[in-house]
Amino acid sequence: MNTNADFFYQASGEIQFEIIPTSQVLDIIAQNDLWQDASYTYMYAIKKLLEAHRSSVGLSTYELIRTNLIALMAEKEELRLAVNASDYIQEKTHLSRSRVMKILSDLRLGNHIEMERGILIRINRLPEQY
Repeated sequence: MNTNADFFYQASGEIQFEIIPTSQVLDIIAQNDLWQDASYTYMYAIKKLLEAHRSSVGLSTYELIRTNLIALMAEKEELRLAVNASDYIQEKTHLSRSRVMKILSDLRLGNHIEMERGILIRINRLPEQY
């Protein structure tokens, strides 16, 4: 059974990685008694997936963008300053680029957010409704 179908990690900074077969990973976990660590890792991943699901179901386009702007602002500064806000939002929501750009532009014009070259610098105050 391929438990990795349609599953991927995306790094936001420098990383080192190694790709090994699932069977080898399971052997390493078993040999080194890492089941507790592995289960915590899986629980964390599931928690993040549930949070993403809960924070997006039934929300308007603006609410999705607002939620992701707040999430981007909460990221580590190193990441936030390296990521284009529109790309960050699109990657997480799959909204159209034109719609995301329009709402970001309106938020900038209303002085609700500050951006430089696509980078989110500050959130002043995001209105609840668009």
